[in-house]
Amino acid sequence: MLAPVEGGQPAARSVRSWALASLAAVLLLGCHEDTDPSGVIGREVFITTWVDLRNAAAEYRGGALPESERTRLLRERGVSEDQLLAFVDTHGEDPRYMLDIWTEVERRMLPTLDNDGTAPMDG
Repeated sequence: MLAPVEGGQPAARSVRSWALASLAAVLLLGCHEDTDPSGVIGREVFITTWVDLRNAAAEYRGGALPESERTRLLRERGVSEDQLLAFVDTHGEDPRYMLDIWTEVERRMLPTLDNDGTAPMDG
């Protein structure tokens, strides 16, 4: 237990303020849609970031995105490499979930098809 401070009131007010601030932080973090309950980035953030990185890599010879460009893209999206890895570490043990993720990544990277199943013509 906390030792009382002379007069008792300042310590109680300090503890109460800390508890309210902690509760507010938990509620705000819980409402953030870009993270899952464990604090890992959300599915959509992961997919969008991964697709952006792959599309950028496709523009470079050999398909290797320079580290400086990767860092710039991640910074623009507010995502770190560690967050991408944490997402995979968190969900990697669920093969069906990850299959769904990679299927969606692939779908977004494929050219949009016309109704007849052919790629649209530029023109």
